[in-house]
Amino acid sequence: MGNQNKPAFILFGKRPRKQARAAWFAIGDVAVARWVAQRYALSGLKMTPKIHSEIGSAITEWQLGDRGNPIIPAVGPSIYTRLLALAENAAAPGGFPGEADQTDVSPPSADQQQAAKLLWRELIVGKLVLAQEDDPEDGWYEAIILARHGNTCTLCWRDHPGDGLVKRELQQLAYLYPIA
Repeated sequence: MGNQNKPAFILFGKRPRKQARAAWFAIGDVAVARWVAQRYALSGLKMTPKIHSEIGSAITEWQLGDRGNPIIPAVGPSIYTRLLALAENAAAPGGFPGEADQTDVSPPSADQQQAAKLLWRELIVGKLVLAQEDDPEDGWYEAIILARHGNTCTLCWRDHPGDGLVKRELQQLAYLYPIA
């Protein structure tokens, strides 16, 4: 498991009369986690060796649902109570690594054309791009890259953040014409 796919932090929370939820996020998903935490009012906790040994496999990695909604699985009351205690004792609450951590992006594959390699390498977290809808006949819309893993990006629609997250391959993205 590469550093980009190791548990780096946990998001957790509970709404009134709802079951507690928690999931871990990899370092490469820091912008995704920030978006999810803000949108769903979740707390963050940086994954440390102590937390990893105490919580272990009780918390799973987040997933992207069919409709673009993040899936944060339910956890039992004892795990949630332990997360609250760990967060209270954490030296640096929030759990999000620094901005520099999120720009470590894998290079494009070697078989892609040289020109595409140069351009696609510039598609990093925070970049505004055009992204293709699920049905190509529905067109392309402005989206913000929240995470990149190899040739796949996790995005949110710029003008419709309530529509959830989507994953797109690089060939489903396009640069915007630069404004001079």
